Amino acid sequence: MVQITALEKGLALVTAALALATGVLGYKTATINQVKDQAQAAAVSTNNDLSSLQAEFDALQGENARLKAQLGLPGPTADIQTPTAATVRHSGQLVLADFSEADLDSPSSNPQWDTDTSDIGNAYSAIQVHTTALYLGDKRADYETCRNTTGYSDERFDTGSVAPGAYICVKTNEGRYSALRITQLDSSKITFDVVTYDSA
Repeated sequence: MVQITALEKGLALVTAALALATGVLGYKTATINQVKDQAQAAAVSTNNDLSSLQAEFDALQGENARLKAQLGLPGPTADIQTPTAATVRHSGQLVLADFSEADLDSPSSNPQWDTDTSDIGNAYSAIQVHTTALYLGDKRADYETCRNTTGYSDERFDTGSVAPGAYICVKTNEGRYSALRITQLDSSKITFDVVTYDSA
C-alpha cells in the first residue's frame, strides 16, 4: 500500500506540473497572439493614415495648381510649355544691358543671342521691340497663346510700366514666335526667360 501511495503521489505531482506547464504555455500563447493582433491593427491603422495623407496631399496639389492658374502666377522657363504643334528652337536666359540688342532667332548653339538681326533691345528706359509684340501681363505665354492671340503691333514698353513676372509675345523678323517672361528689371539691365519656337 505504501508503494502505491508513493506512486500515486508521484503521478499527482507530474500531473500538476503538466497542468502548470500547460497553463503557462497557454498564457504565453495568448500574450503572443495579443501582441500580434495589436501589431497587425497598428499596421492597418498606419496604412490607412498613409492613404489618407496621400489623398490629402494629392488634393492640396490639385488645389494649388488650380489657384496658380486662376491667379496667373508666373513660373520658371520650364512652365512655358512646349505644345505638340511646335518645337523649341532656343530657350534660356537673355540679359539685355542698357543699349544692347538680341536676335531671338539665334539657334540654341548661340547662348549669347547675338545680333545677326535684332528683334529686341534695351534703350532709353524701355524694352524696344523691332518687329511686332504683344504684351500679356500675367497671362502665361506659350506657342499657342502667341500664335492665336491678336493685337500685335510695333511696340516699346517703358520699364516703368512693366514688372518682373510679366509675359510678352514677340513675332521675330524670321516669322517665329518667342515667349518672353521678365525676370529682373533695373536701371542697368533687363533679364528675360525666353523660349523661341519653330513651328511644325
